[in-house]
This record gives sequence, C-alpha cells and structure tokens, in this order.
Amino acid sequence: MLCTITYMVGLVVFFGVTGFSPDWFGFARSSSIAGFGVDVGLGLIAAGLVGALGITLFTALLTGKWSNRLLQRLMVAGLLAMVITFIANLPFQKDWSFFGVLLPVGNALFCYLVGSHIWRDSNSTMHNSHGNADNTNVYPIT
Repeated sequence: MLCTITYMVGLVVFFGVTGFSPDWFGFARSSSIAGFGVDVGLGLIAAGLVGALGITLFTALLTGKWSNRLLQRLMVAGLLAMVITFIANLPFQKDWSFFGVLLPVGNALFCYLVGSHIWRDSNSTMHNSHGNADNTNVYPIT
C-alpha cells in the first residue's frame, strides 16, 4: 500500500511541478513529455525525490531501521535514470522511448539498491548482535 501511495504522490508531484514550473520560473513549456524540456526535468527530479523517500520509508518498515545512506543512493539513482533516459531519448523524441527507458532503468536501479540494502542489513544483523555493523546513517525505528 505504501508503494502505491508513493507512486501516486510521485505522479501528482511530477505533473504539478511540470505544469507550474514554467509559470514559477518563466521558461517555455515543453510540447510533450518526450520533448524533455526544463519543466519535465524538474518534474522528474521532484518525482524521483518523492519516490526515494517513499521507498526508503518502505524499506525502513521492512528492516526496522531508517537509512540516510539508502535515501541518498536512491536519490542519485533517480537522477541517473533521468540522465540515461534523456540520452537514450535524444534520437527518437517519442513517448515510447521516454517511458520505455525511464521506467525499466529506474525500477532496476531502485530494486537493486533496496535489495542490496536489505541483504547487507540481514547479513550484518546475523554477524553482529548489536544490529548493523556500520551504524552510520542508520537509525532504529521505535
């Protein structure tokens, strides 16, 4: 349920920032999402931040610990997915190439980071009775 809420909030934030940012900052609106103008870029950054926060919260509920490091990595992964999408979409400028790159790349990066975080957390818990061996940026949820 939390992942669905995160996805929906991310969509609302994306369309909100994409829709209002030209008025806020005074630049031209993109003709389409695949055109990848400044408004679309800002919308993707905002939606990536929402996604990173929501998935980090979901992971914290699974592991019982909040991790700033995971949040930072997910934010970077969101930016990386956006850059890869921009580069891959340059020759095509079509919706199918935009979403056909953004969604699989973003999902793959997020899944890898969350899975490796949970794997490291479970391994460190087994080897260290005090929880995470590297307690940097990891806070127990009480």
